[in-house]
This record gives sequence, structure tokens and C-alpha cells, in this order.
Amino acid sequence: MKPGRPSRGGFVLPAILFGLVIMSILATAALRTANDGAASVRSFRESGMALFVADAGLRQTMGNWPNAVRTLAGGDSIDLGWQTLSNRGRYRAVIYAVHNGVTQSYAVVVRARGAGKLAGQRTIVAMFAGASQFTSGGIVAGGNVSLSGGSNTDSYNSLAGPYNPATADSVGNIIANGSATFSNAATIVKGTVTAAGSVSVSLSTITGGSTSSAPVTPLDTLSCPSGAFSPASDVPSGPGVSYNATTGVLNLGAVAGVPQTYTLSGNYYYFSSLVIGGGSTLVFPGTTHTDIYVSNTLDTGGGSMFNSSTDATRLSIWACGRTSSTNWVLTGGTSAYFSVYAPTHNLTVSGAGNVYGAIVSKNFTASGGSALHYDKALGKMRTPVINAVSGTWAELPPY
Repeated sequence: MKPGRPSRGGFVLPAILFGLVIMSILATAALRTANDGAASVRSFRESGMALFVADAGLRQTMGNWPNAVRTLAGGDSIDLGWQTLSNRGRYRAVIYAVHNGVTQSYAVVVRARGAGKLAGQRTIVAMFAGASQFTSGGIVAGGNVSLSGGSNTDSYNSLAGPYNPATADSVGNIIANGSATFSNAATIVKGTVTAAGSVSVSLSTITGGSTSSAPVTPLDTLSCPSGAFSPASDVPSGPGVSYNATTGVLNLGAVAGVPQTYTLSGNYYYFSSLVIGGGSTLVFPGTTHTDIYVSNTLDTGGGSMFNSSTDATRLSIWACGRTSSTNWVLTGGTSAYFSVYAPTHNLTVSGAGNVYGAIVSKNFTASGGSALHYDKALGKMRTPVINAVSGTWAELPPY
């Protein structure tokens, strides 16, 4: 370096270091921005996945609707706990009863978490309502209906009082997804007859007129309850009783030729077969509503069922499952108050006794002069058929 000229080499290193610092800061900022962007994208994706998990949980809750929900009073709820899906997403469903004790209305709230590290959370709600199977009339058949020998129908409303022949009205309607046949001058239908096939009337009377070749809504088939058949501790024991809790077959009969009286006082039973014979009687106290699910055979032709409450809304018999189509036989009587929903089974009412309530079956036959008194209160009865209410799905804010 020449004398008198200032040195500039001392500024080079600091300048380089300063540039490196600036570049490092910029690189760190860019990397952090990229990471934040990736995290934001992942968070958004996992939040979206949580929404799909919540919707899947809602559908699974509807598909596995708990039997215990039917006993909920307005304001009660059932927490089904956390469930894990195959993609490791988790959801928790809570069912709230929001009805007034007559109709069935439920709010289902599902809270879900995604499977990722960020565990996005979403919450949805939807409304569900019961759809009664007994709003159309006294007899509904997925096939044919045949009444003869003086069999007849009429209607009443147990909410307004017990059945009285002097005040019975004319909503004893009959609906058939096949043909309807009526014979004998004493056969009287106090109501309308609607059939997808033909309507044949011989000497009989249909007060509300008939319609043939009319479209009829197909009947739903109920799934059987989840879990085992009713335990042996829930059914009567002793002579005359044969029950296998593994197969679900219950037979009630006479003892040494003497008819017996048996009692089922619970609110829920599940059998594969229920047979009453030997002139014996199966009594339901009627202090609570009783549901009986039967997956195969129901035959009370050799005995009877006695509903002590004389209220058809307190005893319901439900056929469940799609594999069985056995013939069912019922016996009427002074206390045959019940509703029967058996769309996969042919059903015959034997004898000349009365049935108070409603019947849904495949093919229906009554030939002994039996009468079906349709209880219109069944249109508001609780039912295992629960449907989503259109337009009620919504997402709730985080909580």
C-alpha cells in the first residue's frame, strides 16, 4: 500500500458478515413462512377430515340407533361415548330427546377429531323423528287381504276413552299392496279400502268406498336388536315353560292338561319364536309400554295374550330381520289390545275374538268373524323407525 492512501480492506469482512446475517434472516423467515404455510394447509386438511369423521359418526349413530332411546323422556339424553373409525378419526355422539312425551323428536350432536397430529375438531347436529307405522288404518298388508265369515273393522281413539261400539267411527281403513277380497253379508269395513291390485266384494259392505290399481308405499323391514336374546331371568320359569336363551325360542303351554297363566312385566323382549298353546294365557300388566321383537315365529292360536291395561299403545309386537317369512297366528279376545308390525310374515287372526289396535303384515286373513278395532292413538305411538329430518343438518361453532 502506498503511503498516504487510506486502507479499505478492513471494511470487506464486516460487509460480508453483515450480508450473510441478512441472508440468514431472510432464509429463516422464508423457511418459517413455508412451515407456517404447510402447517396451515395441514390444519385445514385435518379440520376438513374431522368434518367427514363427524358426518360418518352421525350416519353410524342412525344405523345403530340404540333401543334405549325409545324410553327417553323429554330433556333426557344418552352419551354413546368416543368411537374410533378405521382411519383413526374419533367421534362422540350424544342423543337428546326433545319431544313432549307423545311424538318422538331427537337432536343428535356429534363431536369429531381428525386422526392427524393437529387433531382438527368439528361438531355437527341433526334432527331425527319417529315415523309411526300405524297411521293409515287398521290393516295394512304388503300382499293380499282377505276378510270373510262376518269379520269387520271400525276405529276409535283410546286417548279420548275406551272402545265403545256405539261411538266407534269409520277409520278402520284397509290397505293392500296386492288384492283385497271380502265375502259374506256380515263382513263390514267401516272405512276405505285401497289396493294395488283388485278389490273383490261379495255381499260385503265397505262404507268409505274402495280404490283398486292404486300405488301403495312399500313396507320397511326392521333390523333385529343388537345383542343376545332376552335372558332366562326375564321370562317365566317352571312347569309349562320351555325357553332357551341361546336360540331365543319360548314355548308356553298347559301343565297336565291344565291351562296356565304366565306374565311378562318388563318393557323389552327379544325372541326368535314365541308360541302359546294348551289354552294358556300370557299376561302383560300394562303398567309400562312393552316391546316384543320376534325374528321367526309368533303363534298364539292355541292360547291368548292378555293386555291388562286395555290400551293398545302399551303392547307392540315387531317382526325383525329379513330371512324369516313364517306364518304368524294371533287370537283375538276381550283383552287383545296390541299393535303388530310384521311385513315379512303372513298373518291370520283365528277365531271370532276382537283385536283392538292395528296390524301390518305380508298377507292378512280373518275368516272366523273376528273384528279389528283400529286405535287411532297408535299414530302417535313411539316407534323403532327413526328418520332424519330433512334440512336440519348443521355445523356448530367450536366449544
